[in-house]
Amino acid sequence: MLFGDTELPLQASSGTMMTLLFLVFSMAIPFFLYNQAMRHLPIGMASLLLVLIIPFGFLFAAIILGEEITLIKAIGAILVMTGVAFPHFPKVRRKFI
Repeated sequence: MLFGDTELPLQASSGTMMTLLFLVFSMAIPFFLYNQAMRHLPIGMASLLLVLIIPFGFLFAAIILGEEITLIKAIGAILVMTGVAFPHFPKVRRKFI
């Protein structure tokens, strides 16, 4: 390989190629859109949105992959979403600060 032919044989089925394309687009497009949104959001809101990855990952794993939704997972997702929403309610925030 060091001194021989530099061409690597690529023998992949159409299913493998479709999987690779799906993985590239499922990672690249959301990453691009997230970065575009960061340009237009205040830094506080942007950091809060990052926390929502966990409950949305849980939700889409249940919908797409058929992952089991347990009570502990649901409570965790609700707690995360409540924690993200909490700073956006000024009256509630003033009571605790």
